[in-house]
Amino acid sequence: MIVNQKKTATFEFYGKKLFLTQYPTRREYLSAVYLTYFFNTNSVAVPKPILASRMTNTIISEHIAGQPLISLRGEILIESLKKSILLLNKIHSLRPRVEFLFAKRLKVSWLDYMLENIKRLCPFWKREFKNWDDFEKELSILKKKLSKAKEGAFLHMDYQSRNLILSGKKIYVTDFERARYGCCLWDLASLLFQPSLNLKIEQIEGLAGIYLKKTEYSFNDLLCWAIFRLVRGVERRLQTFREPGSEYFTSTMEPALSALISVCEALDLPNLSRSFCCLRGGLIYN
Repeated sequence: MIVNQKKTATFEFYGKKLFLTQYPTRREYLSAVYLTYFFNTNSVAVPKPILASRMTNTIISEHIAGQPLISLRGEILIESLKKSILLLNKIHSLRPRVEFLFAKRLKVSWLDYMLENIKRLCPFWKREFKNWDDFEKELSILKKKLSKAKEGAFLHMDYQSRNLILSGKKIYVTDFERARYGCCLWDLASLLFQPSLNLKIEQIEGLAGIYLKKTEYSFNDLLCWAIFRLVRGVERRLQTFREPGSEYFTSTMEPALSALISVCEALDLPNLSRSFCCLRGGLIYN
């Protein structure tokens, strides 16, 4: 199990609905306090704080009455994603002070750490998959592409549909305490490559174009960052729950791995794809 997770609760106080967040570390708490103020002063909609306590690393904020994007479907989802992409463009252009952030930068070397963690959590993956030399070659190609990206954007780090709330005509942003600087494609991949949204690749490419047309990046570059982002999701799920036969695995891990396999295939990385097939089903697809 992951230790030191953030704790949240909704409660009423004199008829007013409020939201409480207790952060596991002082650094996350201070980052959340600073960024709440920073976003408010830069016209990014975030829950307004009511009370903050350094003693308990706790923030009590207004409760946003609305729908998380993860609960939306159809045209309203697509329109909300378009709004979220335009908002993301604005967030990436902001320049908060580094010393107040949870971390300075997102590092490509983090990918190696996550893959090693998956091998540790799932020893059968390393044992059963036989083409590790080819896997490492493709991984090296992927990392080379990732390392060429510029790191000047201010990243939310978890810019996904659970953390975006549609309230009226506004998109509210939550869960930004781990923000840092890095490549803008991390956040865009976080938003668009979510298995729970059930987006077709044509829809993802069309939505991504709204952002990518203002950058030097291609859709293939975004696919590379989608692998990085999806690997992180798989690793975190494995840390949270490690029983592949469980309902949790079927409902969350399997779609995440299937998305990862599809992206690897789209980038013509057959050995990466086969290895994740092995991880998904305990089988080697020759």
